[in-house]
Amino acid sequence: MFLQTYSDRRTSQQAGIAPDGSDTFTPRALIYDRKSAFGTLRQINALYEIQQGQTSQLPSSLWSGNTVIQQHQPLAQHDYQRHLDAGVDPPPFSKETVRYWSDFNRVFFHPRSLVQIQDADLLAGSRGAEKYEVGGEIFEELDREHDILDRDLRPFVEECDQMQGLQIVADVDDAWGGFAGSYVEKIGDEYGKIPVWAWALEDGRSRTVVCINFYFLA
Repeated sequence: MFLQTYSDRRTSQQAGIAPDGSDTFTPRALIYDRKSAFGTLRQINALYEIQQGQTSQLPSSLWSGNTVIQQHQPLAQHDYQRHLDAGVDPPPFSKETVRYWSDFNRVFFHPRSLVQIQDADLLAGSRGAEKYEVGGEIFEELDREHDILDRDLRPFVEECDQMQGLQIVADVDDAWGGFAGSYVEKIGDEYGKIPVWAWALEDGRSRTVVCINFYFLA
């Protein structure tokens, strides 16, 4: 963990306002990963969740029948996260106890920072998460449907007065490598004058899907 001055915090982190009106600071980051790989990390975290009793209700004029809420069984929190929430020193990690990368996450992310890719998109048919070319195909399909840079990247860029560059961290020997490669090409087309640092990760023992991170320096 590192400490920053207030001015540094505004440079490397995004300022926001929580529902209770308090100031928040979250990393200037975009994280792409499989929906099932985020673990217990919630898109709407404690900084931005609406207090109980303030949730919006469906207007009765739209539906007069009974409603049934279906929810997945929530995943159990990792001991590390439980200790953090309790304000006590967390236990040491071991490869036997870590299930997801979010098990050892220590920060809150802005809701726009977490972008879930459906598992079916990676595993459907002859596709596989270990195939580099599959990542490029998935990026092209999602980009045609949503314009990924306009939907995900541009809101962060527009909040930077003087963006100095982008850092990209991604696997290179699986589908995420192809996804990141196509992403970098699109960034080059849209933001040709912005420096881009790409950090390639390779697991020599097994190919593992990890997240892609984008950091913004204002």
